[in-house]
Amino acid sequence: MRYIIMGLAAIAWVVATGTAAAEECVCRIEGSSIYVNNFPQVQKVEIEKAAAPLDVRETDISRTYTSSLDLVTGEKRPLGPFPLADRHRAMLQITQLSPKTGVPASVTARWYVHFDSDDAFFDPCPRAPGLPACSTGFPAEGAKLRPMLPASQADLLEGIPISTGAVSIATLELVGTEALLVIENASAGPRTIRVNLVLDR
Repeated sequence: MRYIIMGLAAIAWVVATGTAAAEECVCRIEGSSIYVNNFPQVQKVEIEKAAAPLDVRETDISRTYTSSLDLVTGEKRPLGPFPLADRHRAMLQITQLSPKTGVPASVTARWYVHFDSDDAFFDPCPRAPGLPACSTGFPAEGAKLRPMLPASQADLLEGIPISTGAVSIATLELVGTEALLVIENASAGPRTIRVNLVLDR
């Protein structure tokens, strides 16, 4: 019993002198208790001595695919297939790398999907006349995208090139497990383009 009392006295002395006690960090979370399976999308966290509360936000996770293509007149080139698991939206944008003169002509893009690797890719939008616009694919004639102008044709703002031309960006709601993107050079002459496809969760 005497040894237990002596031990407790020694622990009390160490805590009192502060040699073994760590400084406590206090974080306050407003709104609700936090569990692993129910973390809220937006939660304010207040940290003592902070100038302002911090916002903890859930961010979108994107996957970007970039490819450069050398296309002759009328050439079609498939890109992919791209996995669509847990992806809900696609954004497509094209830049003309060469030639660097003139106004870039439109590029035709077509979108195909399938639900099983044993199936052929198909156009997810119905083509019967009179049907409303389809959000999961491009029109029957494809998406006519105007590429971004080369930097040599852009206006300069304090030395920074800024394009003043209209730039096309196509957005799709995703269906299927895999997608195939087909790019067609419909202009009269060869050119090099860069294709950026962004898939968002």
